[in-house]
Amino acid sequence: GMLALMSASNPTQNSEDGIYEFSMPQPIPSYLLALGAGDLAFIELGERSGVYAEPEMVRNAAFEFSQTEDMISRAEYLYGPYYWGRYDMLVLPPSFPFGGMENPRLTFLTPTVIVGDMSLTSLIAHELAHSWSGNLVTNATWNDFWLNEGFTVYFEMRIMDAVYGPDFADMLEALSYDDLQRELAVMLEEDPDATRLKQNLEGRNPDDAVTAIAYDKGFHFLKLCEQTVGRERWDAFLKGYFSTYKFKTRVTEEFLQELAGLMTQEEWNAVGVEEWVYGKGLPTNCPFPASNRFYMVDEAVKMLLRVSPEDQNAKTMSYLEQDVTIRWTTHEWLRYIRGLEAGGAKVGHYRLADANYGFTGSPNPEIVAAWYTAILKTDFEGFDTKVYEEKVESFLTTVGRRKFIVPMYASMLESDEKRQAWAKEIYAKARPSYHPLSQQTLDQLFTDYEQGL
Repeated sequence: GMLALMSASNPTQNSEDGIYEFSMPQPIPSYLLALGAGDLAFIELGERSGVYAEPEMVRNAAFEFSQTEDMISRAEYLYGPYYWGRYDMLVLPPSFPFGGMENPRLTFLTPTVIVGDMSLTSLIAHELAHSWSGNLVTNATWNDFWLNEGFTVYFEMRIMDAVYGPDFADMLEALSYDDLQRELAVMLEEDPDATRLKQNLEGRNPDDAVTAIAYDKGFHFLKLCEQTVGRERWDAFLKGYFSTYKFKTRVTEEFLQELAGLMTQEEWNAVGVEEWVYGKGLPTNCPFPASNRFYMVDEAVKMLLRVSPEDQNAKTMSYLEQDVTIRWTTHEWLRYIRGLEAGGAKVGHYRLADANYGFTGSPNPEIVAAWYTAILKTDFEGFDTKVYEEKVESFLTTVGRRKFIVPMYASMLESDEKRQAWAKEIYAKARPSYHPLSQQTLDQLFTDYEQGL
């Protein structure tokens, strides 16, 4: 039989008669109502947390998410009580189009974060943070979506700082800044109004607001507020805000009223609150994140790009010793791959990087997606063309997370006719297994390509 679950109180074992009952004493908005059912096993992680997954995956999931209980305690210390009783997680099939969904008491998660080294658990911190920002105090309209997501990214960074230390959090902040800059470059050209924190979605799909603006511009605005008033005052303010408005909805203007009560006129002006919230683009006083751990990565990128790929000693000259890279997490490798792309790496440079570090055959979905997004625009077909072809096809036909697959298809469509035809062939095969949201996004991508947009 199947185990049935809900964003409510949940069983941990199958019901013999197949009947399940749930109770949810806390009020929630309708978008947080969720149901799941399947061949599932459960492992308890702590006093009030556990993970559900398919039996063959549940142990790996429990190892990956073993810090969850610690994260809950750190989050409570920062911003007040966890009001939802339990915090359990359900690992969904790979076709799930998102990283996670913050259903109260039952977070939905992509299996692509289960990589064996706990380096992608910032996703857990993010979904857990929604237990305060989003689930406890909710945006009243989707025009105010940044109130959910900007706060949640900010809170996620604070949890990661508390659990893993500031060096780790600095890397996440730097990647958030990179994501924001990359998306802004396109949006300012195509739809500048969409770069405002406060949106106007009249006549539009609310899904259009799910961009780096709500998440990363929102985060950097709140980070600047913290830096301006000082962490102690800021934390006391946020703790009070979550307590005062728990189980209520807010719009941007109501939050700004609270913020005006915290800040002096001088602080308000120094931040430039109106420009941040209602202005287009990114204000010039955006905090620039510096990461000590990324300094070494950036140096390694420069070292590789300085080398002439034809030099007979190129491999040795561009190789970073294993006693350094063995300590690298997924985030360092992402920075490395992005650095090659941003630095204008040629086919020979990608070949060198692959020979040194074996990206083409990586088992880590984050690294696979970043690496292939970079090389699919080029003629480089991996250290072994057969591995390259199999990896691209198997990844795109088994993983449905939009963050990964959309950039990979886009790279193929930007490339030569051979890869464009390959993209269409794979999509025809993979489309039926994708979630409708992924199908919708990709149908649009292919249509735009056909129309030469």
